[in-house]
Amino acid sequence: MDSKKSIIVCLLLTSLLAGGCAGPSGKAEPQGPAAGAGFDAGLAHKVSNTAKTVPGVTDAAAVVMDREIVTAVRVTGFDRLRLKSIRTEACNRIKAGNPGFRVEITTDKKLFVQLQTLAQQIAGGGFSPGQVQREVEKIKKEMA
Repeated sequence: MDSKKSIIVCLLLTSLLAGGCAGPSGKAEPQGPAAGAGFDAGLAHKVSNTAKTVPGVTDAAAVVMDREIVTAVRVTGFDRLRLKSIRTEACNRIKAGNPGFRVEITTDKKLFVQLQTLAQQIAGGGFSPGQVQREVEKIKKEMA
């Protein structure tokens, strides 16, 4: 019986995320899960996928709070020799797809894990908007 419930929950979450965040114009529009919540897991997923299209990026995690996107990308092997150009290209691609958003990006391995964990907890409903904001601020402080 528990497996049926988990399948239903997975299908429901997948359908919500697959619904996308594109408005009638086809451009991304921020949509929070609740009024005033300020974070958007669907757009964060889209941003992660955009970052993964950059050559050298093996994985990406993102959190979207209000009009701000915080992204961490994983770069391995010899691609780590060109971190700055990878960050720049990923940032430009994310900005191009999300005009009006402030974008911050890091290639730090530790911050990637922290942001990935936070994104998973947001998707699972494990944080309140205030907690998410505090965690994002801590990560951004370490990015500086």
